[in-house]
Amino acid sequence: MTLPDTPRSRRAALLLLAGGTLATLAPIRLRAQEGSFDLGRSSGPIQIDAMDGIEWRRQERVYIARGNARVARGDLAVNADKLSAFYKEGAGGKTEITRVIAEGNVKLSSPDQTVTGDTATYDLGQGVLVVKGSDLRAVTREQTLTARDSLEYWEKQLVLVARGDAEVTEPGRRVKADLLTGYMRRHPDGGTELYQVEAEGHVQIWREDSYATASKAVYNLENEVAKLIGSVKITRGENQLNGDTAEFDLRSGVSRILGGGGKPVQSLIIPSESPTQTTP
Repeated sequence: MTLPDTPRSRRAALLLLAGGTLATLAPIRLRAQEGSFDLGRSSGPIQIDAMDGIEWRRQERVYIARGNARVARGDLAVNADKLSAFYKEGAGGKTEITRVIAEGNVKLSSPDQTVTGDTATYDLGQGVLVVKGSDLRAVTREQTLTARDSLEYWEKQLVLVARGDAEVTEPGRRVKADLLTGYMRRHPDGGTELYQVEAEGHVQIWREDSYATASKAVYNLENEVAKLIGSVKITRGENQLNGDTAEFDLRSGVSRILGGGGKPVQSLIIPSESPTQTTP
């Protein structure tokens, strides 16, 4: 991303960098679907508002917008108390933005999703976005993703990571683990699709009246089947299935549990009580 070094371009540099940050958020979705959160694809001019003004520190090579700073183009926007864009001098005196930092009450939003946190850092060279905060969450029309430590998007690898008590919820189902990793693929038109999610550490899955735990789970979003691995327990009501691996269909609720390593599959079934007999 290069810009000529003019007063107008210095103003635009911060805006365009914020656009790069926004562009990384599209894959934060739980269902297999296409989408692109790209400021460059949105129509209209790029605008910035900052209550306390925009500062250019030439020696430090940074542009800073302070005071309820907001960058927007069309219906895509990033809000923060402070927005900082770092740059380097390129060939021919051109300015190349390298990193953006949003601090305080960070909100990245589009019509389909909102991401909130205390800080957001986007490294353009590495293509890595990291959002942190005490109330860290990504919200779409049907799903909510929360995490304790960070939400990360690795643009070049097309990988989304939620760290620390990571949890995904949507109507009728919920997945929680120490670490959630989402894998995406890119289509020829540039859109991305989330096709697989891996959960590691203290995995818990809820689906209506069913509950499952395991050490690890691999969830295929296309067929909605989760493969559970390690110390698997699937509970429905008072009945429970135990084994080493299992397949848990989140669409139908059907589960298939398997043994492994010489360990048997166990089933605990609690029969319903018989009706009380009365004498005539």
